[in-house]
Order: sequence, then structure tokens, then C-alpha cells
Amino acid sequence: MTEYYGDPRTDTGCKYCPSCLNCTFPKCLEEVPHYERHEKYLERAKKVFDMREKGMDWPDIGKMLGISGRTAQRDLQICNSLLAVK
Repeated sequence: MTEYYGDPRTDTGCKYCPSCLNCTFPKCLEEVPHYERHEKYLERAKKVFDMREKGMDWPDIGKMLGISGRTAQRDLQICNSLLAVK
């Protein structure tokens, strides 16, 4: 059966991360209702999250993404609320 359908345990990831096991999001985006509507925030929030993990501050993140530091914070807050992160 697995020859035909492939191994159901294969970690294929998604368009945001190539591997589910190495994903930086705390919850799977594909399980978030209507996440497609929020893709703009999710894509930017992923970048913001990665930059924050590297120790960058909000104004520098904003400059790198062409937005304000406050907008970068908001994107991350929106993403966290969609993913129900506290």
C-alpha cells in the first residue's frame, strides 16, 4: 500500500517550512482555520520571528522588511493570535 500512496509518515512540510519537525511556528498553519486569508501576515511574521530569534531589534527588522518596527510587532502578534500562542 505504501508503494502506491507513499509513506504517510513522510515529513513533507509546507510552503512555509520544508520539514514539519523543524518548523519554527508553534502550531501547524494548515490546522489554522482560514489561514489562507492571513498569508500576508504569516509570511512576514515568519521573517520577523526568524529575525527576532537572531537577536535583531524591532526598528532594524522594520527597515529590512520595508515596514515600521511597530508593524513588524503587530504582524507577529496577529500570527501568534491565529496560532493561539500565549
